[in-house]
Amino acid sequence: LRLVLAEPQQFRIAAALSPAVWQQVPEAAQSRMPALLTHGQWDQARWDADQPANMLTADRLAGLKVYLASGQADTTVPFTDVTHFASQLQEVGVTPTTSWSATGTHGFNYWQQALPAAYQWLLQQLPRATTN
Repeated sequence: LRLVLAEPQQFRIAAALSPAVWQQVPEAAQSRMPALLTHGQWDQARWDADQPANMLTADRLAGLKVYLASGQADTTVPFTDVTHFASQLQEVGVTPTTSWSATGTHGFNYWQQALPAAYQWLLQQLPRATTN
C-alpha cells in the first residue's frame, strides 16, 4: 500500500489486508518495525513521513483503485483505524472497495480467508485483452 501511495504514477491498483494504517502506533508494535527505529528507539517523525494517511493527496491519486480488507476482531491494527483510513481515502476522491469481517483478526487464518476475494478484485481491475 505504501509503495502504491508513494509512486501512484507507477501503480494504479492496490489491495491491503489488515493494513498498517494506525492512527497511533501502539508501543507494543513499534519494536516490530525496525525501519522506523533510530538508534533502537521509535522515531515518530519517521513514522509520520511513512504513514499512509500522510501520502493522500487528490491530485496525485486520481484514478487510483484500492481494496481494503480488515476484521473487527483485529487487535493489532484496530478496525476503527482501518475504517478511518477508508474515510480519508474518500476525502481525496478515492473510493475504496472494502471487505469487513466481523470475526477477522490480524493473522494468517484471516488472511487466508480474505485473500481469494482480494485476488479476484485485483484480477477484475486489470485491463482485458480484446480479440478482433
